[in-house]
Amino acid sequence: MITVVGLGSLGSKTVIALLKLGIKQLQIVDFDIVEAKNIGSQILYDESQVGLNKTLAAKQTISQKFPEVKIIEFQSKFELNSDLGLFKFSELLLDCTDNLQTRLDIDMVAFTAKKPWIYAGIKGNAGQVMFFDYKNLNLNNPQFKTVFGSFISGVEAVNNPETTTQIAQIQAELAIEYLAYGQIKSSNLVIVKPGKVLRLRV
Repeated sequence: MITVVGLGSLGSKTVIALLKLGIKQLQIVDFDIVEAKNIGSQILYDESQVGLNKTLAAKQTISQKFPEVKIIEFQSKFELNSDLGLFKFSELLLDCTDNLQTRLDIDMVAFTAKKPWIYAGIKGNAGQVMFFDYKNLNLNNPQFKTVFGSFISGVEAVNNPETTTQIAQIQAELAIEYLAYGQIKSSNLVIVKPGKVLRLRV
């Protein structure tokens, strides 16, 4: 099972990408509600769902379009001390948030649980995706702040929708690769720039 944290513009597109790639079980985490300004850019929601918690609205949409998929929802903010049981059945956590502190919390929770996670961040027409393997690598400390401390912005209204779609697809494909092989055999860091995609092994 995969856990997706954050159901905004990136999270919505990542969820749909995962489902189209055949994922049948998802945990989704978000504390926010659907607002009118979200309609259109956040593809899991429509006008009838304004005012609902995003996880509830997303579950409704997914159940209609992908009735075979099992959804577990957490209407909660992801924090370091949150007792969400996220990794009890989850094999992988995907970060689709727009908040540095939440990413640091995800990194620490994943490190402590010895579980892998995939970070994704976007700035305008550029973005990055990286797989952190805390299951198979014997590391002494969490790694996110060391690697991405200066790349703190997440998905914002000014970001290019095409870039968001591209980052979501890359994140979903890395997730599928991990579930298939238990590791990432291809590039574990992908950098997207206008007209260019750099795939690196670090």
